[in-house]
Amino acid sequence: AEKFFNENLVNTFYYISVISRVELFSYSEITPEESSSIEAFLGSTRTVLIDNEIAMIAAELRRKYKIKTPDSLVAATAIYTNTSLVTRNTKDFEKIKELKVIKV
Repeated sequence: AEKFFNENLVNTFYYISVISRVELFSYSEITPEESSSIEAFLGSTRTVLIDNEIAMIAAELRRKYKIKTPDSLVAATAIYTNTSLVTRNTKDFEKIKELKVIKV
């Protein structure tokens, strides 16, 4: 993942769902160094808060694909911002036809 972002960060910005922010910092064994690295990366992103439009896209994705709420919100954020979803975990998103997924 680090290689992807290092190679693609020049003149690029990323959107990140507020849900992804929660997930990044939820790991129980996160070190202070990891936390600092995540914060540094997030400083170059634009956090997208959940609003009614994203919530409705997420609800539709949950109904259609039977996915978990956090995954539906992350996918809905990418759809809403018309961007690709960059993830290590493509399995949770591969059935969503409306979404372009990039594995890192």
